[in-house]
Amino acid sequence: MKKVYRILVLIVIAVLISALFFGCSEKNKTLTSVDEGFAFSYGIDKDGFWENVKALKSVELCNYTGIIIPKDIHEIPNTSIQAEIDSLLSGFEQDIQVTDRKIMDGDTVNIDYTGSIDGVPFSGGSTQDSGTDVTIGVTNYIDDFLEQLIGHTPGESFDIDVTFPDDYSKEDLKGKDAVFAITLNYIVESISPELTDDFVTENLAPVYNWSTVAEMQDFIGNKLQESAIEYFLQDYIAENSSINSLPEILVEYQEFSMI
Repeated sequence: MKKVYRILVLIVIAVLISALFFGCSEKNKTLTSVDEGFAFSYGIDKDGFWENVKALKSVELCNYTGIIIPKDIHEIPNTSIQAEIDSLLSGFEQDIQVTDRKIMDGDTVNIDYTGSIDGVPFSGGSTQDSGTDVTIGVTNYIDDFLEQLIGHTPGESFDIDVTFPDDYSKEDLKGKDAVFAITLNYIVESISPELTDDFVTENLAPVYNWSTVAEMQDFIGNKLQESAIEYFLQDYIAENSSINSLPEILVEYQEFSMI
């Protein structure tokens, strides 16, 4: 119920800020069952307002003028801006194949393997020379399969020993000792582009209208600040307002939408 109360308070905030406009074309008839055909405009009139609901009759709103925004909310650290930039640049990363160093924990490696039990290959235990990418410490393989790749160099071929767990999904492999013949093809490394004004102009200007790194940083910083302040104000008003009554139509809407 506390969650529903919070939803109602946030609806009040939306009323004050944007008139709670949902852009719905016509009012839905009252439903007695979800089988009658729920629509997301249920309970909303042709003007986009909740039918017969006056938000401020249900909520005792806190004093929302002169709210102080703490410094740690409205001042965005450079690390947060850089994290957004890194996320954006990740879409421009290029994978390269590395063959001149040893494999380390956390590496993504392309390998081929063929598994056998008592010298006999078993079904589903081979890459059939098509290669597969695995990430040590991330990809889920049995026993310490991937950890045994650490310290080897692409181009090597060797065997590793593993034991299938007793609760393995395939009945004929449960608890069995197996040998996998491994061939290391290459290490996969992702290279991020160098962030320069030329890169921004060439790759980001068509979408974001940025032409320099500084413009990108300022835009991202401003957006992060706007979002941080918005979430702070929503939380502040929700936590400091109280519910007098709960319109039944909102409860019905939540029930029908979840069903």
